[in-house]
Amino acid sequence: MNNIEQQILQTIKDMKIGKDQSITMHSTLKEDLNLDSLSFTELLISLEEQFEIEVDLDDPELPKLNTLNDIKEVISKLISLK
Repeated sequence: MNNIEQQILQTIKDMKIGKDQSITMHSTLKEDLNLDSLSFTELLISLEEQFEIEVDLDDPELPKLNTLNDIKEVISKLISLK
């Protein structure tokens, strides 16, 4: 597990998301973690601060994100563009 994955999983834990289940990078945002749009936005904002990146919340691709691994890919891409 790389550092990005560890930080994402720690953030999920700190936010008490999906607290009663085993969370992996393959956990789905809606079904496994029960993230609604507000929780999803809060998660992205928290990750933005941690990784010092800026996620365009109006990006039409964001609703297509389905798993924590999808979020990791977005973060990795944004970090590489810094």
